[in-house]
Amino acid sequence: MAAPVSRHRWLLAAAIAIPSALAITFAALWFTRPPALDLSRYHYTPFATDAEPEINPSWSPDGKSIAYLKRVGRQYQLMLRALDAPVAVQLTKMPDGVDFLTGRPIWSPEGNRIFFIGRRPNRLWSVAVAGGEPQEVFPGMPINAASLSGDGKAFALWRQIRQDKKFSSSLWISSPAGAPPRKYEPAFGNDEAYQLNSIRFSPDGANIGLSFQKTGGTEFWLIPWPEGHSAPRRLFSNRHLTVVPQFDWMPDSKHLLMAMEGSLWAADTKGEILERVTAPPMGDDDSPAVSPDGHRIAFSSGNEDYDIVSVPLDGSPIQPILATARNESSALLVTFGPDGFYYRPIRAR
Repeated sequence: MAAPVSRHRWLLAAAIAIPSALAITFAALWFTRPPALDLSRYHYTPFATDAEPEINPSWSPDGKSIAYLKRVGRQYQLMLRALDAPVAVQLTKMPDGVDFLTGRPIWSPEGNRIFFIGRRPNRLWSVAVAGGEPQEVFPGMPINAASLSGDGKAFALWRQIRQDKKFSSSLWISSPAGAPPRKYEPAFGNDEAYQLNSIRFSPDGANIGLSFQKTGGTEFWLIPWPEGHSAPRRLFSNRHLTVVPQFDWMPDSKHLLMAMEGSLWAADTKGEILERVTAPPMGDDDSPAVSPDGHRIAFSSGNEDYDIVSVPLDGSPIQPILATARNESSALLVTFGPDGFYYRPIRAR
């Protein structure tokens, strides 16, 4: 008897896509209220389309290459590919992989090194674009997320520290970059383990954007840099953010590109206006990265699809039973009898 089971299938036809004709659209978004979303004005170019998940793209300073994370075996590793190259180069072979939650690659201003967060334990590492062994930036210091200012003079670090069975989360600064980190003053954080998703210096270096989730909900903050010239400001507090948004800055340092609710959104940090940029019919658009000139974006797009199939025990080919654009899972066998019918889960024998 054939036993139908569920099958997990990844659809990653455009794992990292580069809409290369967004300059006019973005210009309208930043300075006027945009018209209704017109997807016909976008041009999508698949960039990395391997079967394995490929996420968290990051543009090189000259806009000619993209670093990103790819699942290799059971872990994510750092990849590098030039826009005109046919294949990517794997830069890391970390035994425990690269942290994919807050692990977007960070380029040095010169474009010769890439920084990333390694897993178990979380540490900040760097590796040369030309290859070689990764080097720990702050040896022995737990770091959950990091950003490097555009001039390369300061690191913004997010650290979760456990002491006396309690967690605390806070923003730290290393200035000049590589100097022993110190807490941002006045202290920004709490005696709580925040789930941080993104930390980014604005291109002009005047602010640090932070998105995280803590008890009570999701928050997005602008933290002034250097300290003292203004107070931290929370954005979008009137909007219920169901997930922690990943984001990147536009070159003007006033607008953001954010990933929320499966789509990409343009955000004005002054007026706190959000406008949808993409509307995928299926799956999620995530991990946006804006090119240095602001004319293109790279982002990851993926979808899960569960189908019901029949797996013959005689070794013959698998046969689809229910395979549509929707998710089909948890197959049940319906048995009819004289007293009606009943359900039971299908199990392989």
